[in-house]
Amino acid sequence: MKKEITILVVVESIDVNHSSGIKGRVALIKNLSKIGYKVKVYHYSRKDIELPNIECISIKEQKFNAWYLLSRSQRVLTRVTKININPFVEKYLGFSFTFINDVNSIKKALIKIDNLNPNYVLTLSYASSFRPHKALLEIKKWHHKWLAYIHDPYPMHSYPRPYDWVEPGHSFKRSFFLDIVANAKHILYPSKLLSEWMQSYYPMQKGKEIIIPHQITESIVEKNALPIFFDTSKFNILHAGSMMKTRNPKSLIKAFEFFLEQNPKAQKKSSLIFVGKSSIYDDFIKMKQKKYRN
Repeated sequence: MKKEITILVVVESIDVNHSSGIKGRVALIKNLSKIGYKVKVYHYSRKDIELPNIECISIKEQKFNAWYLLSRSQRVLTRVTKININPFVEKYLGFSFTFINDVNSIKKALIKIDNLNPNYVLTLSYASSFRPHKALLEIKKWHHKWLAYIHDPYPMHSYPRPYDWVEPGHSFKRSFFLDIVANAKHILYPSKLLSEWMQSYYPMQKGKEIIIPHQITESIVEKNALPIFFDTSKFNILHAGSMMKTRNPKSLIKAFEFFLEQNPKAQKKSSLIFVGKSSIYDDFIKMKQKKYRN
């Protein structure tokens, strides 16, 4: 009889409505279970979420400590004065008060595990966070079975131009990643290209890399499940990425306008949709939106 392999997954969130990145992490978790691994998930979603046939434990945020009080005080200060002191905090600590408290919360929950001896411990995160990875660094008994999944370049100065920038506390963050590379059994990447790119910054990872492509899962789209602004009878172009300063949408809008000029009949049957947070391009997008709504 084949021995069952257990994977303890420590993931920042399994709330698929939070971001596209989390959708990918959840797809990976589901697919690991689907191919026969016994998967147990500890997640920091801050709410109870269940996945089919997978045991999921929600990690509670620690609220009775100095880091928590500092993080909440900072939020109040920012809300009242509009002054964000986080760059100064990260310059001297490497990470925000909230990040440190979140890591401590995750670590405390994992240390309490005494009835599980997994074959592997897989850490998953999203955006530029990597909180579960930071927590695992402080639990040495699992380093020899640690699979550290890296979904994007880290830290920000490791990004390709023009997306790279030197963020506050970058030396702390680089040291953090060096520790991941040194202590994890394997470094997992979604693509060979990303693996090779990161090896140019962290050559000591050579021989530890494993490529696991971005995952998808079968799903059924319920009737009327799409948002009301998405008209399936139209030709739709959807941009769902964060609108960073270096991700200028004007060329895309110009191309769409050219398409409409060449195909006047398509104006009422076509849509260019931007989904995401506010950005420096909001006024420009709204101006174009007003032009074609009139």
